[in-house]
Amino acid sequence: MSLCAAKGFTFPELVAVVVVVAVLAVVVAPRFADLTTFRAAQLREQTLAALRFAEKGARSHRREVCVAFSATQLTLTINHDRGYTCTQPFPLPGSDSNILIAPPGVTYVSPPSPFRFRSDGTVRDPSGNPLTLTVGISGQPPITIYGATGYVE
Repeated sequence: MSLCAAKGFTFPELVAVVVVVAVLAVVVAPRFADLTTFRAAQLREQTLAALRFAEKGARSHRREVCVAFSATQLTLTINHDRGYTCTQPFPLPGSDSNILIAPPGVTYVSPPSPFRFRSDGTVRDPSGNPLTLTVGISGQPPITIYGATGYVE
């Protein structure tokens, strides 16, 4: 008589796999259930990019680029007529829109008052003094804008 080789997994192997999957479900699943942290990190990166784009745009166009925040959005406009008002939308890279909207459940915390990157890339108050501004996003490290240089980090 020939003995047939057993095919499939043994019971201890199946139990081990079920235990590993259960541990992963308990540890990893809650991180994916609450996507707010990931969305907040995404908004922070997009805001950094938009502010850096605004600073570079002010320098390259030799025009002021105005930045306005609300609790849920960032808006960029550019001063095309060299007057005091920024009236033209300044579209974000890869977009037709000049507005960055926060995802659901994520907000700008204590957004700064509207400000402008001057044509030299700096951010100054009406008296000409450099401003240092902070932009907060819920659950994320703050973004700082150094007015003397226009550097955004």
